Amino acid sequence: EENYLTEYYTKTLVQKILGNNINSFNYKVFYKNKLNLDELENFSEAISFTNTNKCILIKDLELNTLSTTNIKKLKEIIKNLPEKITLIISQINIENNKKHSNSFNSFIKFSEKEGQVVEFKKLSKIALEKQLISWAKKLSKNLSSNNAGLIIENCGENLGVLKNEIEKLCAYSQGIIAEDDINNIVIKKLEANVFELTKLISSKNFGVAIKKLNLLFKMKESPIAILSIISNYYIDIYRVKVFKNSGESIYKIKEMFKEYKNKDFILTNAQKVCERLSLESIKNILYLLVKTDLKLKSSNIDQKTVLEELIIKISKIY
Repeated sequence: EENYLTEYYTKTLVQKILGNNINSFNYKVFYKNKLNLDELENFSEAISFTNTNKCILIKDLELNTLSTTNIKKLKEIIKNLPEKITLIISQINIENNKKHSNSFNSFIKFSEKEGQVVEFKKLSKIALEKQLISWAKKLSKNLSSNNAGLIIENCGENLGVLKNEIEKLCAYSQGIIAEDDINNIVIKKLEANVFELTKLISSKNFGVAIKKLNLLFKMKESPIAILSIISNYYIDIYRVKVFKNSGESIYKIKEMFKEYKNKDFILTNAQKVCERLSLESIKNILYLLVKTDLKLKSSNIDQKTVLEELIIKISKIY
């Protein structure tokens, strides 16, 4: 669940096994769609003339892409690994659905029998606050629990993102990381970032919009959550357009939809955008959003590609 910890301890293990003596004779890395079982077997069986440790790292093993025969072969290779070889399977960028994947559950049981399995779960908010305070202290800065909580509130719970923000704050602040420092420096939460993305789309700033989307994926934000916020944005625009076309004040929307209470800025912004779009155009965008939602939830297409296509198609409507 916590990719940062998975990646951190993968590097730590490799360092422990090989020390500073890492070379092509004692270290081999296989990536998810480039796993060659013959290569893996040959490397594991190759004799080490210096009698030193060897390490094999498989990054992001996609079991669902392997045939039953290949899974069986992989298990046989693991069973017969020489004593001086350590094999690490590191699932950093793969989401394994344990509830529905029989092959994954079976492989976990096999791995527990043949070696060790470690799962890094998401940290609790209290544990995250302590981690932030610890990182700040190592960089000679003081951070209160309240302000650590504020950072989490703004940035979410991804440890990699939080570490990056702490490093920025420590470089910026003077001794104590204050609330003003956090408000000035840390990245905005998902809603604000996606709102910026929608503004870039509506201004036909396609290149920057794609860069913004890439940033959200690097932050490990959920594609479904990103799409949900974009959809809400265009639903706001649709409602405002309908009210304007019927001659009603847009502020009457608040009487019908309680979610706009104390949020006049949403309606004001929607009014500006809807002036550049016909009602038919807005309906077309909503249709695209529904189709994208179905794609994300029911197909194996790369989710980033699906959202990139959505941005291109919406940009063409403006």
